[in-house]
Amino acid sequence: MTMIEWLEERHRRQKAKKSATKKDDESPEAFEARVNAMPRPRSWSDYMLDPLDDGVVLLNNPTEDQNERFFGIDPNSDMNKDALVTQPWWSSRMQSGRDEEAISLYKGYIRDADIGIGSKAAELTRPSIFIATGAGDTIPSSLNIFQTEDGGRVQAHTYDKWWKRAGVNIVQGPTGFILAGAVCVLGAKVFAKVFPSLVKAATESVDEGIVEPLKD
Repeated sequence: MTMIEWLEERHRRQKAKKSATKKDDESPEAFEARVNAMPRPRSWSDYMLDPLDDGVVLLNNPTEDQNERFFGIDPNSDMNKDALVTQPWWSSRMQSGRDEEAISLYKGYIRDADIGIGSKAAELTRPSIFIATGAGDTIPSSLNIFQTEDGGRVQAHTYDKWWKRAGVNIVQGPTGFILAGAVCVLGAKVFAKVFPSLVKAATESVDEGIVEPLKD
């Protein structure tokens, strides 16, 4: 939900700047200054440290551990209480492998989120909350034939030996990509048979619009 709130904030700020209009009694210089003074869309790193956008308090001489855990901000400052890195769940936020349930919930929220169409399509296709940890995680569920007894994915990170993890990735990756390629080829052939006239028209358009002029 924090990721979605950040995306919505970015969209609101981008929309506000783009849709700003000059007032009747406002000079071009004043209008430009007003637009420049509007809150700017923030990066995830900025939002992560200051969701409320009320400022942060930095440590004077942070240790290496404090830099790694709190990104140099003071975890004891009341002003930093909203920072994500100071939340109880932050240290355990990462989970190896693909969590299908979490991704399904995230996609459900994204569909109703007030964000740009491009961002929404990108998040539904490749959710930001998911970080691939193995070759099997990059393959869509429908093309992943490697399953556990309970229907989950065979995850490389669950094996104790490095060579087992490597073996799972070496087998899963190529197999999944071969299946994906086969689906694309089969789909193209079916499309060509079902819509031959459309394919012919598209081919002729390419020949007439690109190939022939290049020959000339």
